Amino acid sequence: MSILSLRNISRSFGSLKALSDISMEIENGELRALIGPNGAGKTTLFNLVSGFFPPSEGEILFEEHSIKGMPPEKLVQRGMIRTFQVTEIFNDLTVYQNIEIAMETALGLNLRPWLSRSRRREVAREVEAMLETVNLADQARQVAGALAHGDQRLVEIAMVLSRDPRLLLLDEPTAGMGDEETHRMTELIRHLHRERGIAMLFIEHDMNIIFDVADRITVLDNGLLLAEGTPSDISGNADVQAAYLGTEA
Repeated sequence: MSILSLRNISRSFGSLKALSDISMEIENGELRALIGPNGAGKTTLFNLVSGFFPPSEGEILFEEHSIKGMPPEKLVQRGMIRTFQVTEIFNDLTVYQNIEIAMETALGLNLRPWLSRSRRREVAREVEAMLETVNLADQARQVAGALAHGDQRLVEIAMVLSRDPRLLLLDEPTAGMGDEETHRMTELIRHLHRERGIAMLFIEHDMNIIFDVADRITVLDNGLLLAEGTPSDISGNADVQAAYLGTEA
């Protein structure tokens, strides 16, 4: 069953048509990369899917239910969460506190004036488990804003995971990272895909990462769907090579 379906979606901004007649299906548990040159429409597609504005035409289905016009907060409640190119965390709080706030919100405890001991222990167990998942247990008491960029991104991913998403939209998850940070992020993506079965749609510019981790790749160019297929399909596609990979067809 498809977790996400885009059916002939288009989006115009005045006379500019940013996306034209895009259709795609993402299956449960699939790891899908979205690529294309600057201005191809990748961010616009993310904005449509994540509810920041509706398509001008077409339909978007999440778990076979229309989400057209649904705001981002409702999509989060349904199990779709997006990250952005700019990391969004509480810089002045510790890593532990960032994840604790996210976990309490996910459990519906954030508005309670006090928590019982059993509830606090439950939250603590969940936070500690999440710290292990993202490999930040040793940095739990550090102020998040003082961490390296890659570790801040891991804090953000941990906060997102507290909501137990079924579809995760990652906007350039390795942007600005060095080799070691990139390796840690790609290993986390693999883990979430393999062990948790989370479906993911991610924008990425590093071709090595894309061809290494993605199940399938969707290529946009000038707002149009240029190609779709497995990494081997895309690497051998002459149109993609001409438009994006830098080789003339």
